[in-house]
Amino acid sequence: MGWQKEPGRSPDGGGLYLDVTNDGRRRWVWLYRLGARRREMVFAPLADMTLAEARAERDKWRALAREGRDPIDARRAERARAAVKAVATFGAVADDYIEAHRASWKNAKHATNWTNAIRSHAARLRPRPVDQVGTEDVLAVLKPIRAEIPDPASRLRDANPALPDQPNRFDLELPTECPPRHNPPPAS
Repeated sequence: MGWQKEPGRSPDGGGLYLDVTNDGRRRWVWLYRLGARRREMVFAPLADMTLAEARAERDKWRALAREGRDPIDARRAERARAAVKAVATFGAVADDYIEAHRASWKNAKHATNWTNAIRSHAARLRPRPVDQVGTEDVLAVLKPIRAEIPDPASRLRDANPALPDQPNRFDLELPTECPPRHNPPPAS
């Protein structure tokens, strides 16, 4: 298969093809369908990826397609996350945390609440590199809001172990149970 020089596609199976372009470039391409939509995912030039690697790559993305997820969109998101982690701002890490946990929350309102809490209450931390955000910085955000609106404070407290390569970076001394928003009626 690697010796093909004429423009066209040589199938390997499972939608994997060696694609030779009109200008002679050779690359691995995977063709698949997602619903009624036909998609084409380019893996790498032939010189950069062996047939075994191309098959493994196809199998990895095919598993996502079987779950009903678009592999091209997933790869885009994966690359975007990698770019964000290279920059690694507090805001980007917080957004990644929300996306990573979104599926585990009971409903979409939780994701909205998390997003709003982190974006509004921790707005001044969002542009800062994550390695420059210390316990004092997070406490400076949490302490003023903790008594008034405990839900965002607990969300921000709970999110901080999600920082990459820095588990439990912020050793916050906030109560695990926040006080109720309203005082209960007096017992009669």
